[in-house]
Order: sequence, then C-alpha cells, then structure tokens
Amino acid sequence: MSFSDASTDGAHLSEAMINNYLNPTGYSEYTLYMQGAYCSAANSSYSSDQELLNDVSWQRWRYYHYGMVWWWGHGSQTEAYIGYDDCPPLWSPRIIESGDAAALNDNYPSHVYQCSCLNGYPENSNNLGTALLYNGAITTTSASRVSWYAVTRWETSLKYYCDNASIGYYYGRELVANRKEASKALFDVKSDMGANMNEDSDRGGDSWMNLFDFNLYGDPAASMVISAVSSCPDCPASGMITNVTYATGTNCSCSNGASIVLGSNVKVEGGATVTFTAPTVTLSPGFHAENGSTVNIN
Repeated sequence: MSFSDASTDGAHLSEAMINNYLNPTGYSEYTLYMQGAYCSAANSSYSSDQELLNDVSWQRWRYYHYGMVWWWGHGSQTEAYIGYDDCPPLWSPRIIESGDAAALNDNYPSHVYQCSCLNGYPENSNNLGTALLYNGAITTTSASRVSWYAVTRWETSLKYYCDNASIGYYYGRELVANRKEASKALFDVKSDMGANMNEDSDRGGDSWMNLFDFNLYGDPAASMVISAVSSCPDCPASGMITNVTYATGTNCSCSNGASIVLGSNVKVEGGATVTFTAPTVTLSPGFHAENGSTVNIN
C-alpha cells in the first residue's frame, strides 16, 4: 500500500480490510506500507510487516502463498509504482511489473485487486492484469484506463464516491465475508455504487469512469475458500457430539448405530459438508450451520 500523495496513505484501505472482514473470518495478513525510506512525508502511521520498497512486494509473493493480493499505487499499462512526485519520482520504484509475473508460483494463484491506473489496458496484450493471469493469479481486477482516488484519509464511508480504493474494499468484502464468486462480487458492488452514487459535482464523472473501467479478468466463478483441515472430528460412540467445529473445506461423516445428538457448541462452517447417519439425529439449540454449509441427515 503506497502513498498516492502526501496526504493519502493506502494503508488505511488494508487496515480496514484486516479489521473489518479478513481477521474476523479467519484470514491472516502480510502488510507492506511506506515508512519513510523514500521521503519523510510518506511514513505511514501504521506499522507493517515489511517496508514497501522496490521489488519486495512481488518477491514476497513469489515465495509465499496468498489467497488475495491487493495493492494501491500509481500505474501504467504494465507496471504499478510506489510513491508520487518527489517521493520518489513518480515512475520509480515499482510494486510489480508484467515481467515479474513469470517468477510467481502459479500452483497457488491469487485473487488480485490492482488499485492503480491503466493496469488492465486491453489494447496492450501484455498489460499487468493479463500478465498475472498467465502466471500468479486466478482473477485480476484492474483499470482499463485512468482510475481516480479520493485525496484524503481513506475511510469506508467514501463508498458512494466510487473511488478506486472503495471498489477494492467492498469487492474484497463480498469475496470474503459473503463468499461470493468473483464476478458476482464485483457486479454487486458496482451496481450498488452506481445506484447510490454521491453526485458531488467534483466527483460524478470520475466515479462513473471508475465503475466502467475496473474489469474482472480470469475465472468469473472463482471464490475464496479457507484451506481445508486435514482430518474430521471423531464420531463418538456415545452419540453425543459437543464442542466440535467442522471447518470450511472439510467433507466429514458421522455414522452411528445409536442415536446422534448434536449438543452444545457444534458448528458447521460455510463451505463444509457433514453427513450424519443414525436411526435418529437430534439438533440441540447449540448446533449452528453457517450459510454455505451442507448438512445431510440420513
């Protein structure tokens, strides 16, 4: 997360994502913010896991596995950049460029949101949004032309200004918190923004431009799923099940010749499938199945 100007720190975007829906749904994060190395004015008030410097972002991505990669910076058709005029010069150093994609681990492709200008320029077959699809990403969401940011401390309340960071925040929320497919997540966010746009005379044209030029490339049906656990809880001989979580990604079964009682603190997370087979299965008030889970009772 770069600064776009001396008063606009992209770290506000990622901190809101982390606190409001990533950590609460079980995701951890690795952050890279500007912390004064290039100029004292670009020193985030938030600490980060590593300072955002030339090449560190894509090198980190190269060696570690991420479900989501979100950035904020200035951009061109094939690159995203750190900083702004005089801190450092606008076109150097870089967050990532098209040529870096070849080094990423395509066995673990990420959802990518590119909060920068021109990265999805369709007339250039090597645009950054497309290059990442060939290696490193399962979806990319990028701007086909210039994108516009709000010159201020970014907050979730800016939603209906339809700035580029707000599109990224709410798109990520639909992917993570509401478990939507990428295409539906982006469509729903942009539809809501378009219907409720703040028609401030200074923002209207820029806002509509953002809504039209941020496009999803890649697999429209791809969604976010927390990694599956390696085993399922035991099916107890007594038939009473308590204090068990069937985690997202698991496909578990519990079969018992006696009755099964699902007691206190039994949870089936969204994305988990559980099958209970018994003469009778009793659901107590302590049983909870999240939206998106599958529970079969035979």
